[in-house]
Amino acid sequence: MIEIMYDQHTASAIGVPGDGSRSFDSVAALKSASPLNIDGMKGRGVVITDALGKSAVAWEYQDGYVLSMTMSNQGGDEERLKIQNARILTSLLKQIGNDVPRVATGPGNTSSFP
Repeated sequence: MIEIMYDQHTASAIGVPGDGSRSFDSVAALKSASPLNIDGMKGRGVVITDALGKSAVAWEYQDGYVLSMTMSNQGGDEERLKIQNARILTSLLKQIGNDVPRVATGPGNTSSFP
């Protein structure tokens, strides 16, 4: 399962130790964090294994909003899954990252049924 969150100044989807801050800077400073750069996307990113053992990526846009995504590493070789899932999340970020701010601030979704 992939969890995706988009919040101002906070990487909400990422588990942090204790009651630690989920600000982008705090998440980026964790031991398991590695910088992430994506051509064509403005902002800064990080790849991390969060406090719950999930693979995660976070991207801070220039306006201060943060897109964070996590993916469970359950079953099989956990180290191999962490690497594989981090690649999947990075690929997903490359595909949707530039569209998220526009979609998130667009009109609300409404549904009607006959």
